[in-house]
Amino acid sequence: MFQRGRIDHFALNVAGADTFAQLRDELLARGLTDGDVTDFGVLRVLTFTDPDGHSVELAHWVGATDPEQLDMTRATDEEIIARRAAARTDPA
Repeated sequence: MFQRGRIDHFALNVAGADTFAQLRDELLARGLTDGDVTDFGVLRVLTFTDPDGHSVELAHWVGATDPEQLDMTRATDEEIIARRAAARTDPA
């Protein structure tokens, strides 16, 4: 478990689905990832290896831009996504 050193991996938050897809395509073209995206419902993750051999994740929060605002203990994925969509369209 500790063979990779003190830092196991780190993740980079990607602001939008288009950026996530563009970065995925670029990483695939460079042969740095297999392109598999793990879908956690409110979060999509793509893992790749940086030039120094570190495991890195690109993370895209679905329906939210601030992961701190997601309360996953009290709502289903659908409820969280609906709440984020409503917040984006509410002019108040």
